[in-house]
Amino acid sequence: MHTNPSGFFRDRRPAMGRILWLVVIVAACLSFAMTRQAPAARAEVTSQFHDTDLLLAIPREGQLSFVSIEMMMADDGTGNFAAQVDAVRFSVLSQFPGAVPVVDAQVAAQYVLASFRWSNRTTNWSYNPTGKPATLTGDAGAVAAAADSWGTLGAWRFTGGNSTTAAPGACQNVTDGQNTVGWYPQAGSVLAMTCTYWNSLGNGTEFDMQIDPAWAWTTSLTNIGVDMQSVVAHEFGHALGLKHPCDFTQPATCSASDRAAMMYGSYTGGTIKRLQQSDDIAAIQALYGASPMPVSTPTPTPIAAPMPTQTAVLRFHVSLPFVSHE
Repeated sequence: MHTNPSGFFRDRRPAMGRILWLVVIVAACLSFAMTRQAPAARAEVTSQFHDTDLLLAIPREGQLSFVSIEMMMADDGTGNFAAQVDAVRFSVLSQFPGAVPVVDAQVAAQYVLASFRWSNRTTNWSYNPTGKPATLTGDAGAVAAAADSWGTLGAWRFTGGNSTTAAPGACQNVTDGQNTVGWYPQAGSVLAMTCTYWNSLGNGTEFDMQIDPAWAWTTSLTNIGVDMQSVVAHEFGHALGLKHPCDFTQPATCSASDRAAMMYGSYTGGTIKRLQQSDDIAAIQALYGASPMPVSTPTPTPIAAPMPTQTAVLRFHVSLPFVSHE
């Protein structure tokens, strides 16, 4: 018969149990972290990303407003992209109670415009770095460069660029009157999402841009993962009222200039696409005019060119099924 006068085993069994539970919890946390970072691993092997969109009509205080939602998603090449798009759209729609999907039918011959613009040909934006990847540097500069790249092409200019603590909640139907670029974990394989609100007159009122931190974001010209400036510049284009120049799911409809455009509906990981091309320039000038925004000087300010008239008729078709992705 063995005795245990010191109580060694009896006293330490509970402690051993707690250690085992701690090991289980740590393993579970590591497993979750590895799962959450999986998109970053995909991005490092040259993922292909495609844009899809959703336009919603939202009744608010007796009036109808709209929100244009643009989502850039990874295509894993398995042939399930359409199903993944539908799943994300349903997830997004659930954030907007009472909203109705709408088909936006405005099309131009060379490029595609959304059905809104900013009536003053300018809008302010801020950047919230909260939640960004811990190892990412140069992000604020990349966002600022992306916004500034649109300000030299015609009568349009983004202003602001300050740091903010405001959350980019517009894609969750939370508006605060601010235009915020920030970080927010996304459902499925969404890389970035831009949500722009506009009224029945076609005037933009607010936008937020959400960037998923789980991907391999980079800001330099070497060792490129997902180039932040390229993606954010594309998303800023959506925020100011531009869509895609062609249907990238139908390659025969896309010219070489379409595919070169910043607003082309696909982006390949590991590449740089920071400069607007002729198609992008034509689109922004169609919306806001070709004359640069006047700069405040001590001398009389030149009279800015009038806002161009949109030649296409704004047509909206209420449609309960989702529109197909571009």
